[in-house]
Amino acid sequence: MTVVGGELLFEPTVMVLCYASPSDLTDFALLGLRSFLLRLGRESHQGEVGAVIDGTYFGFTRFGEVED
Repeated sequence: MTVVGGELLFEPTVMVLCYASPSDLTDFALLGLRSFLLRLGRESHQGEVGAVIDGTYFGFTRFGEVED
């Protein structure tokens, strides 16, 4: 969530679409995706970032430091 002057800032939603083969969704790849999403949320001061995998939405709202 971005707060400017004590007010919550609502920005247009940006969606990035990417398609991957199910065989590419290894545990290692998913951990890398999670790390990227947390860094994206933290560094761009987002309220939430997420990914849809096989029709299920995985959202992140807490962007604490993670081990790479």
